[in-house]
Amino acid sequence: MGANYAATLREALRDAGVLLLAVVAPALYAFFYPLPYLHQVPTRVPVALVDLDGGALSRQIARYAAASPKLDLRFVTGDEGQAQRALQRREIEGYAVLPPQLKRHVVRGDAAVVPVVGDGAYFLLNKTVLAGFGEAVGTVSAGIEIRRLTARGQPALQAAAARSPVGVQTVAL
Repeated sequence: MGANYAATLREALRDAGVLLLAVVAPALYAFFYPLPYLHQVPTRVPVALVDLDGGALSRQIARYAAASPKLDLRFVTGDEGQAQRALQRREIEGYAVLPPQLKRHVVRGDAAVVPVVGDGAYFLLNKTVLAGFGEAVGTVSAGIEIRRLTARGQPALQAAAARSPVGVQTVAL
């Protein structure tokens, strides 16, 4: 049975039509198929923000999220259930939860976690929600860290370099 299989495989690989369909066509298809969609990136994805803190820091995060070109902040609420219902009704594609006592954790130097919930049904929309909230929270976080470093006596440029010594540029393939 093994010799029969090997002979059939050899014969198939000698056939130009089979070789074209089995090897060349998938390579060309994988390269040319995404080209028309290359510049189609979702923007202004509808989202919500669940603010369980209600402080100045959470308002600043809300402003950055609203200013993000990736996000369309539809509403800010103190009720996560409201955001979940809006997600189930497909009114929004995701939401972030700002935990209670967020500023207190930040001031104490504790790690504060902002969970982001997205509808995973549409990969690109989910990725945009995560990236948009990640950028908004990351920008606020970087500002806080730079203020801390300058308060300890570091010059502003050195504090900015210490906060982000290696830049990252992401490119979607």
